[in-house]
This record gives sequence, structure tokens and C-alpha cells, in this order.
Amino acid sequence: MVAWEGVAEARSIPGITDIELYAKPGDLVRPHTQSGHKIGLLVAAGPSVADVSSTLEAASALIRPIIRPITTPLATKEES
Repeated sequence: MVAWEGVAEARSIPGITDIELYAKPGDLVRPHTQSGHKIGLLVAAGPSVADVSSTLEAASALIRPIIRPITTPLATKEES
């Protein structure tokens, strides 16, 4: 993980109640193939499911994790 962009803008969207960033610059980020590999979470509230869905989509479109690929493959659980 290099950096997060757009987080401040996403926080300012009405209906966004929380943004949690689990990955910090310098952290190793793995493909999201397991729930433990999540790098963040958006929480929203609103008068309807459609409103909340729209709010989450808008915030998601603003948040950009900047991730630098590593050049050597990581060992999988089976290989280690």
C-alpha cells in the first residue's frame, strides 16, 4: 500500500457515517480472496436502501487505494 486518495472527499458525502481504513502506507495488501484481506470499509445510512446504495457507490468511486505491485511472487500457504 502506497497511499489512499479521495478519502476526505468521500467522508464529506451526506449519508456516509464511517470510513475505516485497515491498510496503511507500507502495509502488504493481498488480493481480496478472503475476508481477512479487506483493506477498508464504508458505512452509510439513509432513508431507503436505494439511497444508501447510491451513497456507497458515490463514496466508492472517490476512494482510490494506490497499491504498488511487488515484483517477486509471495509464497502461498501450500508453498510455505
